[in-house]
Amino acid sequence: MVKKELATVCGICCGDCPNFKKECKGCSAVGGNPFWTEYLKIDICPLYDCCVNKMDIEHCGLCGKFACRTFMTMESNDPGLSKEKAEASANNRKRHLEIRRDCGTEGWLLIKDLWSDKAQVKYGCSKNLLQLSKENPALVFPLFGFFFSMTDNENNIFKWTAIDIISNLAAMAGKREIEQVISKLTGFLKCGVMITANHAVAGLAEIAFSLPGYSGRITGELIKVENYDYQTEECRRIVIGKTIISLDSIYDLQLNNDDVHSFIMRQLENMRPATRKKAEWFVKKHQLS
Repeated sequence: MVKKELATVCGICCGDCPNFKKECKGCSAVGGNPFWTEYLKIDICPLYDCCVNKMDIEHCGLCGKFACRTFMTMESNDPGLSKEKAEASANNRKRHLEIRRDCGTEGWLLIKDLWSDKAQVKYGCSKNLLQLSKENPALVFPLFGFFFSMTDNENNIFKWTAIDIISNLAAMAGKREIEQVISKLTGFLKCGVMITANHAVAGLAEIAFSLPGYSGRITGELIKVENYDYQTEECRRIVIGKTIISLDSIYDLQLNNDDVHSFIMRQLENMRPATRKKAEWFVKKHQLS
């Protein structure tokens, strides 16, 4: 976890700066007098001075005048940046503060690396968030709305991760949010994309397992996958195989599994050997006839 005090007023994190712990201990630690003020011949960062000493607010994003001219022109004082790079840097800080304003500083520190230009950092952050949603859902739950909206992200890796995360967090949500998640994931079952549907299958099973009251409804939606179209017929068979495994995880929650039995028995004739074997395994495990 990144320490909250490393989140600066201007929209960056001191921990991401190559000069942190070398030339500088961090903006807050040095009272708004980071290493670069020496080169500009000023005593204090004007944004720090405004937020902390004058406005008494945590960061610029909370200011009624955000984003002011001082904020948007900070980088123009850096002789090492072109006009285009200076504008891009200012816009990047502005975007991060908008996110921080909506998600809170703690939340922003968890998700900020999703916007990294480095794939390893970006997708590493995504992976860590998914793990956190399993191991410490209370820490991630305040970001539930953010991850719900991310299920519509054009980046499929982010979309799939978000589906997994909101499924892990659903047990902590209110009835309205749970209904929204189930509706969203049910829609993904018939989206036509195999991998997205597979994540939705696993997510719905996770919700049914953690919230047994929804298991009957969710099971009814899961067994419909055999009727949906995907990229190819083989993709449909793969989704069915994923569904068989997911149904096994919630089988004991059902009082009446007749529809599940019929679904499984039909898959004994599935054209995909791996899916057919899953059905055979299911029949043997649960002693279906």
